[in-house]
Amino acid sequence: MHTSNDYQYHVDKWKIAFGYTEEYSLHHFFFVNGNGYDWVNGYLTDFDAKTGQQHREHHKNWCLNNRIKYVEPESDIRTLPKNIYPLCKYACILHIPFHCNSDWLQAAQKAITLAYTLELTESDTLYLLFASNIVNAVLEQNLLDYQRTIAVFQLYETMSLDFAYQKLNSLIKN
Repeated sequence: MHTSNDYQYHVDKWKIAFGYTEEYSLHHFFFVNGNGYDWVNGYLTDFDAKTGQQHREHHKNWCLNNRIKYVEPESDIRTLPKNIYPLCKYACILHIPFHCNSDWLQAAQKAITLAYTLELTESDTLYLLFASNIVNAVLEQNLLDYQRTIAVFQLYETMSLDFAYQKLNSLIKN
């Protein structure tokens, strides 16, 4: 399901299934490893491109105009965790495609903003800086900055934390 309302569909789906708020859903979509979501053609979705199957059964009869009737009562809503799920190289926030759907790109911006309100480790902060640079490059449609950030990010696993900060800061300044 790839429509202009794709992001809202997934938020509603998680609210129905698990009582997630939009903020909790953002946390789940972008930061939790093994969440069942992958980037496919610019959309973050639970559709597995390798198998051609959906990871989970979609709710039937969802549409933006009548979506409120599918939402559970507020008393069952889960709140955002105090700490971010420990970020690592597999988090979806770090693999945003250059040609990303605008709804999902805005959702990624929201997720990064929310993450900065949580308790972060030094490593989480560095990953969020990478994610911010990736999102900014996509927003500005700056392929060179996007490629540079991805290249430094891919080297990150072999670097010390201090060296990674230096490389990322020099990337930001250039």
